[in-house]
Amino acid sequence: MINWGGLIPSNISFDEMIRIAKRIEQSGFSSFWYPDEKFFRDCYVALTLVAKETSKIRLGPCVTDPFSHHPMQTSVSIGSLAEAAPNRVVLGIGAGGRGLREIGYQMEKPAVAIRESIEIIRKLLAGESVTYSGRTKSIDNLPLDFPTPYKIPIMIGTGHGPFIQRLAGEVADIVLLANLCSTEAIAKGLENVEKGAKKAGRSISSLELIARVDVSVNADRKKAQSAVAPKIISALRSSYPGLEYLGILPDFDIPSRLIQVLQKKDHKTKKFYSDPQNSAPLIPETLYENLAIAGTPSEVALKIREISSSKIFTEITIAVVPQQGESLYQAYDDFIEKVMPLV
Repeated sequence: MINWGGLIPSNISFDEMIRIAKRIEQSGFSSFWYPDEKFFRDCYVALTLVAKETSKIRLGPCVTDPFSHHPMQTSVSIGSLAEAAPNRVVLGIGAGGRGLREIGYQMEKPAVAIRESIEIIRKLLAGESVTYSGRTKSIDNLPLDFPTPYKIPIMIGTGHGPFIQRLAGEVADIVLLANLCSTEAIAKGLENVEKGAKKAGRSISSLELIARVDVSVNADRKKAQSAVAPKIISALRSSYPGLEYLGILPDFDIPSRLIQVLQKKDHKTKKFYSDPQNSAPLIPETLYENLAIAGTPSEVALKIREISSSKIFTEITIAVVPQQGESLYQAYDDFIEKVMPLV
């Protein structure tokens, strides 16, 4: 049996977010994840609202970053959320590259920054007064001024970077492997996670592993692919120029126009290619097949069954992408009604 997670974007209203959270909890989902994005709605406000409107589903940021938030600030926020949602909170952390440059932060040494932040956060949440001087983070003899009610698991969202995948295997309680939908790509990511786990003297089987995928469902496969195209470009832009992970995919050519788009990090370009009509023509078929799940209900169900058949993942977290003219609530409802029974 599959455990489901739902990753909800922060560009929808709180009212719709709460409706989705209630719907997926009623449908048996295990987790509700909400991004900590610059310029969007605050994730801890959102998650607190969801905590008060649900009773069972676990929840947390997916993911916060170690650059725009000091570990003390993150500890205060996640500790407060844990008080609002007893025994249901997970702290998700990752590189969080989007929007950092625009507010004056450089994403330098992300694996180091994540490691040091986690070391500080764990001590603060354990009630310690922390003195720490690292390469990217420091704190001088400070505790939290309130106790956290329970031990909060820490999840690392890995993206495609091998260093962060290995770090996740080494230090995280939960590893979320993002944006990989083919068995070949997943196997390579898990290989890096396992290397990190072995470095820490533990087995990968001791970790909770989550596969996180973008999903688009339509009776017309091309329309489903078009809807998910902006998500693929966004994932590529966040990792560019580090695209070595694409080398494990079947041979394909990246169009020169796509490379030009990935090189541009400005908001105007991002907004232009958030329109599927502009982004879809740039995406080779291989990327649709390996970096997202897009197709008819039966095609989507088949792909999810392939991922779950390995028995490696304890949860599959889906970020459902609505079709043109469709609300996100409707998109999740379609997934629940049309895809889940087939899986």
